[in-house]
Amino acid sequence: MQSESLVMSECVNSQLCVQQFTIHKSHRKSMPLDKNKVLRYQVIDKCLRDTAHRYKMTDLLHYCNKALRRNDLKECALRTLQNDIKTLRGAPYNIELDPVAEKEGYYTYYDRSQTFSLSSLSDEEKSALQKTIDLLEPVCKHSHNSQHLWMYHCLRQLQMGNALDLCDSNISFGGNEDFKGMEYFSQVMESVSMRKPLIVKYHPYFEDSVTFHLHPYHLRQYNNRWFLFGKSEEREGLTNLALDRILSIKTWKTTFIPTDIDFTDYFYDVVGVTVNDEMQPHRILLKVSNHQFPYIATKPFHGSYREIKEMQGEDHHIIEFNMAVNYELTAQLLSYGAEVEVLEPASLRETMANLAERLHATYHPKCDKTGTT
Repeated sequence: MQSESLVMSECVNSQLCVQQFTIHKSHRKSMPLDKNKVLRYQVIDKCLRDTAHRYKMTDLLHYCNKALRRNDLKECALRTLQNDIKTLRGAPYNIELDPVAEKEGYYTYYDRSQTFSLSSLSDEEKSALQKTIDLLEPVCKHSHNSQHLWMYHCLRQLQMGNALDLCDSNISFGGNEDFKGMEYFSQVMESVSMRKPLIVKYHPYFEDSVTFHLHPYHLRQYNNRWFLFGKSEEREGLTNLALDRILSIKTWKTTFIPTDIDFTDYFYDVVGVTVNDEMQPHRILLKVSNHQFPYIATKPFHGSYREIKEMQGEDHHIIEFNMAVNYELTAQLLSYGAEVEVLEPASLRETMANLAERLHATYHPKCDKTGTT
């Protein structure tokens, strides 16, 4: 089974939308530009077109290296940047600098409306790009996932011949760039997609390391972490492994055992990744303050969410939805503090009350033996 998230991740992993840059076709040979050089050229172009500031060579170097560091690329030397300017003044770019500003030690376009192209693709690259867009369009074009939409936009921009702006951080996504375990992501993703069994050495929290012989089925991201679900020889039911707890992975040469689980349905009634066969959805009734209600109404807990208007008060709203209760749901409810009160079910209300008592005990000023705080 290949989920939507895996299709998307596979395309992102190919890095098609940040590496398919070639020199303009008027060059005698279509030689590829490396990402470092593309980024330097883009920074130079932005600076030369800037009407609000003037840049010396040392300024250009500063901004180039700042962009390179942000993209985890090697910084360049002053001589490299001087050679870049020399290259850009020649064919096929033919940029024209302002001679008056240059005499004063500054670099700017003579005509700031001019620019140059880095985005021409070879016929082979265009064909590969078109096939990629055709494959992903049904998933991306109507997706509600912002990262999917961003990636689709990048692919379309390349298809139309527009260079991707690598030097501008004009969009970002919430995530953990230092997440441990991402070195295994590509291998795990391929194993899920291609149905390749794995031998995984794993270190659970507060336990000794164990080895799982796993038939991988599904990758899921939650709270900036990735989790691998599969059938292991060592456990009944599904095994859930956090990528950041994996110590090593290698291919297991055995026959893959498939699953008939639809993971969209599997996770439909839960928040996060804690699921088991015994968990059943419950009617959850919440009292939400007027201050918090607009945020919850625009980002409801579940598709079954509805407001019970006949129970609405002057300072609160009553909402309900059907979900299974797990650790992730209680943590999410707890994040709203006193703005949200659980009314039903009684078991969840008791859990929240116990958590509130523990918090109070933690933060309440403690008295010493004399009775003073």
